[in-house]
Amino acid sequence: MGSHQMTINRFESPLHVQIDQTTPGTTNAVQIVNPCALFTATIANGQSLSGAIAIGNDVLVGLVMPAVWTAADLTLDGSADGATYNNVYDRYGTEYTLLVDASRFIPLNPVDFAAMPYLKIRSGTAGAPVNQGGDRIITLVTRPM
Repeated sequence: MGSHQMTINRFESPLHVQIDQTTPGTTNAVQIVNPCALFTATIANGQSLSGAIAIGNDVLVGLVMPAVWTAADLTLDGSADGATYNNVYDRYGTEYTLLVDASRFIPLNPVDFAAMPYLKIRSGTAGAPVNQGGDRIITLVTRPM
């Protein structure tokens, strides 16, 4: 018996599976490790929009907010080609808005971001952007599709 490892490739990102079979006749421990990738988006002091972030074949699954944040919701600009960006709206015609605050982890539904390999993060809305009072670094958490 013993411990076995295998790697399953999914869209260029490996899925690691470790199976512990050291004690025959007992429940085996199975550990699945699917690493997330982290990207950063910086909204500069006095600005409301980050630069472009290319997440490629990954999909956005969460945000980690900085410890200091000038009060504002977040909205997004998305792009399919990395050149033309548009404000992101849901299927009902409402600007996609995330209610955020400092020092929070915000889990996201990956289905909402599957068609967005490039994005920008905005403080405030398209119609009422909110300039940040210092450089703000937001961590984007992604997973393979």
